[in-house]
Amino acid sequence: MSDQHKVILYGAGVAPDRVSAHVFRDLLDVFLEGAERALRFRMEGRSTAKGAPPHWLRSASDFSLVRRADLEASAALIEACPLIETMSERFKQGDMFVDLDPRQSPLELFEAALEDALLGNEDSDRFDLGLLRTIERFDNLFSNEIGGVEIINGRTIRIDRAAIARVRQISAKAYSAQRVRIAGRLETIRYSDCRFTLVLLDGTTLQGTALELGHDALQNHFGRTVVVTGKAVFRASGKPLRIEAESIEIASERDAVIWSSAPKPLLAPHPGRQLREEQRGKMGFGALLGQWPGDESDEELKAAMEAPS
Repeated sequence: MSDQHKVILYGAGVAPDRVSAHVFRDLLDVFLEGAERALRFRMEGRSTAKGAPPHWLRSASDFSLVRRADLEASAALIEACPLIETMSERFKQGDMFVDLDPRQSPLELFEAALEDALLGNEDSDRFDLGLLRTIERFDNLFSNEIGGVEIINGRTIRIDRAAIARVRQISAKAYSAQRVRIAGRLETIRYSDCRFTLVLLDGTTLQGTALELGHDALQNHFGRTVVVTGKAVFRASGKPLRIEAESIEIASERDAVIWSSAPKPLLAPHPGRQLREEQRGKMGFGALLGQWPGDESDEELKAAMEAPS
């Protein structure tokens, strides 16, 4: 079983009987990178990471170009297999993939992220900054007199300069990851990729990853109230997207109160690097609850701590 995606180029630079090799290369590069990053994001909670990519990523996100006589030169037919076929062993392990339908292909995951980004959905849980950067690469096509791209797969997604401009607006609101301490009940462990759910005292649910710690660290504390130290990654809206855990410890009663607030970005979005105006006016210890210094400069932290509460 596979799904097909028809991709159509249009614009002054599109000839009726041929297409530029550079344009076609750039187009395929975006789709390949998009499929890989979308799959990794849904599997690991992050689209990019330092070091070599996991061994399963290349084969699982691959797709084929289908030759068909009735296709015009400006169109391509891409065929992708669902995850239940390309990653069958992972889905047979009984892992809880509540947020991932194995009948979908990585290309469908990329298109879902693409749709949310084009709509300007700053609270989307389908993309992170790495995926936004991939989507922005469609802009490379438009320097070759390509007016836009249409992707047809049961629905039509249209990408042009105006659409990419909206995506750049979301990217411009990206916040730096920052170190945090956060307390909550550890729930919903996924063993294959060490993802977890942290439920705060007020019922807020945060998603987390603990690849560096391993599943034993999660299993030992499952169902208990813990303090997670690590990095918070934020959506463009400022809401937390995930917590990348560096340590997980049993929380004391005091910890559960002090570190029970959902993390909020201390710094302005890129490329500002300045404290928000509202934080300048009220930035005492209470405003720092749920935060842990790390990525901020000494000057920024000093200003925050010395500001009147």
